[in-house]
Amino acid sequence: MRVWLRFSLPSLAALVAVTLVLGPSGYLDSAFAQAAGYLAPFDGVPPAPKPIYPTGWDITFVGDPQPIEAQHGATCSAPPATHHVATLEDMVFQCNGHLMTAMNAGYGAIYLTPNQMLDFSQGEAVLKWDMSTLRTSSRDWIDVLVMPYSENMQLSFENTDIHLPQDAIHIEMGGADVFIPTIWRNGKKEQVQSDTYHTWDMILAGANLRPDAARRDTFELRVSKNHMKFGMPQYGFWWVDTDIAPLNWNSGIVQLNHRSYNPQKACNWDGSCGPNTWHWDNISLTPATPFTIVRGDRRMVDADTSNQINFPTPAPANAFLRFVGIGIPVQYSLDGGSTWLDPQTQGEAIGKTHPEVPDNFWQPIPADTQSVKFRGRRQGSITWEVSDISYWVANGVAEEVPAPAIISQPLHEVAPEAAPAPAPVPAPAPAASAATVSFDDISATNQPLNGQYPANIIDWGTDGWWLAGPWGQFTTNSVSFNGEGVTSATLSFVSPRSLVQLDADNGGKAESSVSLSCDGQATVQATVPAGQVLTIKTGWTDACTSVTVTSSNGWQTNFDNLQLD
Repeated sequence: MRVWLRFSLPSLAALVAVTLVLGPSGYLDSAFAQAAGYLAPFDGVPPAPKPIYPTGWDITFVGDPQPIEAQHGATCSAPPATHHVATLEDMVFQCNGHLMTAMNAGYGAIYLTPNQMLDFSQGEAVLKWDMSTLRTSSRDWIDVLVMPYSENMQLSFENTDIHLPQDAIHIEMGGADVFIPTIWRNGKKEQVQSDTYHTWDMILAGANLRPDAARRDTFELRVSKNHMKFGMPQYGFWWVDTDIAPLNWNSGIVQLNHRSYNPQKACNWDGSCGPNTWHWDNISLTPATPFTIVRGDRRMVDADTSNQINFPTPAPANAFLRFVGIGIPVQYSLDGGSTWLDPQTQGEAIGKTHPEVPDNFWQPIPADTQSVKFRGRRQGSITWEVSDISYWVANGVAEEVPAPAIISQPLHEVAPEAAPAPAPVPAPAPAASAATVSFDDISATNQPLNGQYPANIIDWGTDGWWLAGPWGQFTTNSVSFNGEGVTSATLSFVSPRSLVQLDADNGGKAESSVSLSCDGQATVQATVPAGQVLTIKTGWTDACTSVTVTSSNGWQTNFDNLQLD
């Protein structure tokens, strides 16, 4: 099971009036000379890498990370020195007056969110930060989001672009060291004209510099309602500097995100690449509008822990309960468990069809709420869990509250994608015998179904199919397409066979058009109503070598009980 945990951190600079900020390469920011703003300098020189918990910030972690050798030595000596990180808290740490994020995961992300909104209601606003440029894998990257407060998504673009925003500005590192800007309007992606050729390696080379883990260079996003500009100002370079169609919102929360997706895969696990440590400093917003983030006294609750969280101060009026939940249905109680309520999801509720995927929840709560209980339901091997619990208030105040104690969370050693544990398979069946393929003897679910299963009968190829645990109407294992947006996949018979029938479970919100095609046979089409299971009979009499399965709503339809002759 993935681990969905959060840091919401305690002790950083609050809103500060800044008259002058000098960048690490001598860049003078005129915006700070003109207006007060928010600055997070991460000052402090601990004798060893120290977990950092800025007051009022939300730091959300998603994934199931593994231990990592993070940059900075055990005494905070500069890179290339490293130290061993084996607990969750140590993945966000401080050395030498700046903050680091370090991650090693099959897929994982760290979301950094200050309790300030970037405010461009009166003209141009500036988001700026200093960051290292050494990148140890093309599969370890950062992205930046600005989203309206009321539409904020705790997990945005999680894994395979799940949880897409309604309205947002998105600056994402793509491929080589370039940034690709997009704007999201009403849930639709809009590409912004930009320079996708010049990498920061090229830009630094023009200044006789190389990417460096110890040096932090300035990155800057300038936004108004009808213009966007992003680049490295101290080198006079901008990936984007263009007019945009006017935005229908004028301020937003900021997420600075570190993502890792099997980073060793970029070099085929030959040891020449690996997970990166990103170094951050001087995160600033000008103008900035503060708001309040108050986190609970536990990072997460589940069936094996206390299911109650407590806040250090009662919620004021107009507060929203914000958390990540997995295991449908997730419910909450404000009266000690006497009454249970269904929380509002923020964005699409993916978990209803894929229980292994967490959802964002954003629920208004009454004033004076100080404790909340949660409960959920196990879905096969997927246990319920609620994490990243806080309340937010758009009250124009960055309120400081007491910080609850931090309990160390050890990281788990998890096999990387390069060498997944082979799924157990039954003894080979005679190729010519009738068979029903039900997937029920496979214990390692919620991962791609690759290769032969059952042995000598079906070859599922590579990464085309997803083996799911019980969900929806299916109470046992089943398969779906592997990835959002995928609407078809093919299974091949080791020796020619005939597919007699299969069961299709539509877990989506609308009917699904399913088709089955096999060379030499008439294509079979069927409509599966939303939330129902339909047995589809092919009527095929001759054997073929492969079957292509298509579903109009993609991975929201699962398949089980394939009967073969």
